[in-house]
Amino acid sequence: QVHRAGGVARAALRRVRRFAPPEGPQVRAVAGGLLLRREAGDPAGCARAVQPRRRDHRADAVLAVAPRHPSALWRDGRAARDARRGGVRAAARRSRGGLPRAEDDAARDTSETRPETRPSQAAITPKTRMLILCNPSNPTGALLPRAALEGVAAVLRRHPQVVVLADEIYELIAYDEPHVAFATLEGMYERTLTVNGFSKGAAMTGFRLGYVCGPHGAIKAMAKVQGNNTSCPSSIAQHAGVAAVTHAHGAFAEAATANFRRKRDYVVGRLRGMAGVSCPVPQGAFYVFPTVSAFYGRTAPSGAAPHDSTSLCDYLLREEHLALVPGAGFGAPGCVRISYATSMEALQEAMDRMERGLAKLCK
Repeated sequence: QVHRAGGVARAALRRVRRFAPPEGPQVRAVAGGLLLRREAGDPAGCARAVQPRRRDHRADAVLAVAPRHPSALWRDGRAARDARRGGVRAAARRSRGGLPRAEDDAARDTSETRPETRPSQAAITPKTRMLILCNPSNPTGALLPRAALEGVAAVLRRHPQVVVLADEIYELIAYDEPHVAFATLEGMYERTLTVNGFSKGAAMTGFRLGYVCGPHGAIKAMAKVQGNNTSCPSSIAQHAGVAAVTHAHGAFAEAATANFRRKRDYVVGRLRGMAGVSCPVPQGAFYVFPTVSAFYGRTAPSGAAPHDSTSLCDYLLREEHLALVPGAGFGAPGCVRISYATSMEALQEAMDRMERGLAKLCK
């Protein structure tokens, strides 16, 4: 709270009210310096750009990097959902005919929150130009450790035409294993666009500010796309971002992660105590992704008979006023997504309502 307020107050006192250049110079140098230190890269070989939203970077990257008739391979449910909603897919279409291809780990990720370690060779074609990798993952909370990432890199070394879009927005929220930046792996720095932002680790959701670090040529092309699509990020938000990049690591991040861990353990414990629900323990982010398919086809006293994740979420919303996210939107129709980024009191009430609602469904 203090670092955000301080950054905004200083910007307001300086009367920062004008348009900023599309690449976002206020936060660019500080964020880029942090990434370069973390990734042990060469400052001369990396450029940075700043966006109003992290999601815009993903669309800009497809437009800027992929040539005619590209395909993008996604490796996490969130990227799959964005593509289906039109973000990445629309960008690929605007890039003259390309389409994302599904290598959707969320659909397989029902017993353990760790996706397959390698993209399948069959999924990569001569037209594939981009691998979209979210680590830690939304919606599963999976965290790929270094060994798993090395497996992905080993496959990519046989496909030099593929650029990696590494969405690492949840990097500061990792529990039992440290987060490893994909760009730190041998040979991956020069072909990786690392996307990050301030909504998760710095809890600045309302500022809508993100950034990307990557090779000069790719960033320059993305800046051209960005300047015509979304113009520039807010100057005041950039100053708040500078304060967050400077102060949101270390003790702040450790305290936030400890808080999330307590909430994760509580929610997982409650879910595992509900008959018919199975739930792995996520290793990152602030989501759980339990399997609830045992309740499909059952009937409640009200007559409601959920048959998939969407109808089950609709049932819980109507019966218990509990809002969950259907797993179908992530390619996992047997699951629902639950965020524990709220107060413990709200989580206790939510778990009570979920348990009560599911108990009403008779076989």
